[in-house]
Amino acid sequence: MPVHTLQARNYLIACFAVSLIRGETIQGHSVRHATVRNYINAAISLHIDRILPSPYHAETNFIKIVLKAISKFEKQPNRRDMVHDKMVHHIESQQHLYPQDTLEAALTDWLYLGRFVGF
Repeated sequence: MPVHTLQARNYLIACFAVSLIRGETIQGHSVRHATVRNYINAAISLHIDRILPSPYHAETNFIKIVLKAISKFEKQPNRRDMVHDKMVHHIESQQHLYPQDTLEAALTDWLYLGRFVGF
């Protein structure tokens, strides 16, 4: 990716970390923080070996943000998985079963709001 900006390369590696934690691997298992960090460091070393600037030096360091979030998530006791895209698609496919002014419709709207806008 030498033609892309440093920020774009940083974002791509952060997306790779998110896909690993979500279980998008060959075996379909999520990967823990230490392993994700090792994979990211290997990707960074590929940039350095090609005499490209390290993606860690991007203006907004998404890699650091994602790694911090993964670490914080793993430290929480009794943690639960976040709402995945498959869950949202399933809820969306069921939305037509309920009138617009029902509790189910309102909860679906709040789910969308929380999912795409954040806390």
